Amino acid sequence: MASCGTSLTVEQVRLIKKFTENITIMYDGDSAGIHAALRGIPMVLAEGMNVRVVLLPDGDDPDSFSRRHTRDEVREYIKENEKDFIVFKTDLLLAEAAGDPLKKAGLINDIADTIAQIPDAVKRSTYAEATAMQFGIEVSILQDAPQAAGGCPQSGGARGAPPAERHAAECV
Repeated sequence: MASCGTSLTVEQVRLIKKFTENITIMYDGDSAGIHAALRGIPMVLAEGMNVRVVLLPDGDDPDSFSRRHTRDEVREYIKENEKDFIVFKTDLLLAEAAGDPLKKAGLINDIADTIAQIPDAVKRSTYAEATAMQFGIEVSILQDAPQAAGGCPQSGGARGAPPAERHAAECV
């Protein structure tokens, strides 16, 4: 499915979820494409889907790239370049932090907020553990960060409800 130059919507994500739990977000490799990918990640995670991200080479968009390459070449490019959402976001934000401890702290909080969007407790814990190891911090810091920043815990108390309603119920 293509969002055709518009931002990815919750409705599109829900339609995709009817067919698969896995989604690869593919956008232009420019600043706008990177930011669109970053905006789409939490929405997809909140729907309980598995997210990977592929950025295209500079100057390409999904339409131009697919027109200039065969289906097999596009599939191969995706296979070779897709990254798990945490790897994508961490690599991108670490480059922006460039050794600045305050920016790195902000990056860790940003990633903690993203991980908190995952409704599945096992997946959420696995991502928190892997990220904590990568940054050399306690996993509890990642788990507590969204709550400390005014976020809400993922208690599962409203299991079965759609993610937005579950989140609202957990915040009450």
